[in-house]
Amino acid sequence: MNILFVHSVERPVSHNALLGQGQIQFGISYISAVVQSAGHHTSLLVLNAENERHATETTKHHLLNAKPDIVAFTSVSSQFPFVHRIATLIRRHFPTMYIVVGGPHVSMMPEDAVGNVFDAICIGEGESAFLELVDQLSALKRPLGVPNFWFRQDNGSWEKNSTGPMLDRLDDLPFPDFAMWDPYVDTSEPHFPTIVIGRGCPHRCSYCSNAALSQLADGCYVRFRSPESIITEIRALLSRLAEQPRFIFLETDTITANPKWTSALCDALMKFNHTMPEPLRFHCNLRITPKSTDESFIAKLAEANIRHLNIGLESGSERVRQNILRRRYSNDDFRRVIDLTRKYGIDVSIFNMIGIPGETFEDHLETVALNRYAQPANSLTSIFYPYPGTELYQVCVSRGILPEKENPSERRVAVLDLPEFPKQQVQRAYDLFDWRIHLGYRPLHVNARKLIRHYIGKSNFTNRMFNKMLPIWHRLHD
Repeated sequence: MNILFVHSVERPVSHNALLGQGQIQFGISYISAVVQSAGHHTSLLVLNAENERHATETTKHHLLNAKPDIVAFTSVSSQFPFVHRIATLIRRHFPTMYIVVGGPHVSMMPEDAVGNVFDAICIGEGESAFLELVDQLSALKRPLGVPNFWFRQDNGSWEKNSTGPMLDRLDDLPFPDFAMWDPYVDTSEPHFPTIVIGRGCPHRCSYCSNAALSQLADGCYVRFRSPESIITEIRALLSRLAEQPRFIFLETDTITANPKWTSALCDALMKFNHTMPEPLRFHCNLRITPKSTDESFIAKLAEANIRHLNIGLESGSERVRQNILRRRYSNDDFRRVIDLTRKYGIDVSIFNMIGIPGETFEDHLETVALNRYAQPANSLTSIFYPYPGTELYQVCVSRGILPEKENPSERRVAVLDLPEFPKQQVQRAYDLFDWRIHLGYRPLHVNARKLIRHYIGKSNFTNRMFNKMLPIWHRLHD
């Protein structure tokens, strides 16, 4: 069968491309590889939600040319209204098209997709379930009884199947289909290729959907690939790249989830790098735990040439971080990890959130202070967004502070007007965050240039104009 996957982005990364290398969506990449291995054909359409008129015309043109048997959408919560409008357009112009939707939002809130637009809703992991759906359709059968799927019936009712167990062995999956992303990815921008090395997070942070997603099906939620499988994919990745990348991102929620596995992976990476003319550098996520404050653990990462860590601070206030966000580590633990990464030459980027329910401006200033101590290579800072299925989403519901209008600018625009931290103050704190943490540490002209770039990016129009002029900007400031 001919399957068209559809992915949407809030805004393009540049004038020429919609995505950076670090923005590839792995769920549909794995599903595409699985159905291809069974003999089916797949393709991809990436839509720019910033320009909906162009997206609708692109969709109609693409469907007329590609003539898919199935259109399969994936969606996060902030993109779901846009996805629903595009799917409604397809239903109106191509009434017999079989339309599927999956992804984080409908996995958490499947009732949002119930109606007369979608034919099937995928809940949770989709590799084996989607293949079974495709096989039934290719046999000219009405799909029935497929775990992880809800199906719309002719009378408007829905068959709601239970979820099957989570995939036990990630090594059993084929490598994801990267090739379908090639027309949409800017390979010149400074992100780097990514390899998924694990799935799931053992922690239960109140703002994150991992806790709810872990309850969707039986089986082990936190899983890792074998080091041998990871090394094999690294070699396959290098063979298709024109030049060796600066970094490879090893994607899993946290490298500290299973220290024994991490040690084995580090040994495999060291052995692999001994075969390379120039050793590869690696980048990964790290959640602060008692193990991560152990110097031998950080030293092991450095020996494996893991040279960049994304560390989740989220809030510098221990009250907010521990009591509201459910992240049980101290500011001293954070400083200890920062000190160790400096000692072993590992750069860090810091995840921060602003505008958390219960946070005050004084709490936020503690976040600024800890970031000033860390002086991260990047501050991965966002405005709190209430994701359905999370504990803090329910807090927002109970407090009556959920936004009434959709907000596609997820995590860049303040959506909650908190009595303890008003919306305008949250937005200003976000806009000035980098300026504040680097003031006095970074040259003033560099700080000013980055602040100007931030404000340019706040408007979709000015951001599009800037992307068109990006080569000139680089020549002026290199």
